[in-house]
Amino acid sequence: MDDFEFNNQMEEQKQLSRIKWLHVVLVLSIIGSGLNLFSSLMMTLFAPTLMQTFESMSPDLPQEMSIMYETVFNTPRIMYVCLSVLYAMSLAGVLLMWRLRKNGFHLYTLAQLLILVVPVLFMGRSFIAMGDIMLTLLFVLYYFISLKSIGAFQMTDENASNLPEKESFDEQNEQDRHHDQLQE
Repeated sequence: MDDFEFNNQMEEQKQLSRIKWLHVVLVLSIIGSGLNLFSSLMMTLFAPTLMQTFESMSPDLPQEMSIMYETVFNTPRIMYVCLSVLYAMSLAGVLLMWRLRKNGFHLYTLAQLLILVVPVLFMGRSFIAMGDIMLTLLFVLYYFISLKSIGAFQMTDENASNLPEKESFDEQNEQDRHHDQLQE
């Protein structure tokens, strides 16, 4: 094996490793966006029923929880509709990023930024969540750096399909293990 083939093989393994870690973080986003989509849909569809349940329990709840529940249930349902749409957009963006599509990054980023703004528009400045802002920026930055290092921003759909698949990565690991066993 000459140096050129060795360098290509090493670069391919680095690329596969980057894609693997990108997929690990994307799974976290799928879970987060999926659960928030479910939650927003439940609030959109069942808010009146949940409000009745809350009202029947409110005398037994601590004062702080009562205030929190009142705030949640007095929020206009249109906010939960907007959040449901935005979480669905976020989920779609994550799924596109899984396939290394740059438009997935843009869709995800737009949805996440709007998700930060919507509660402030409906409930006021007191609902600015610094933790959510920091986490959103962290994920967006990670996705930007990862997709850029993979070259997804320069890729066309045809180029993305030519990237090494996970199966070839597993095959290479198996070959390496077999080679190491023979060396011993």
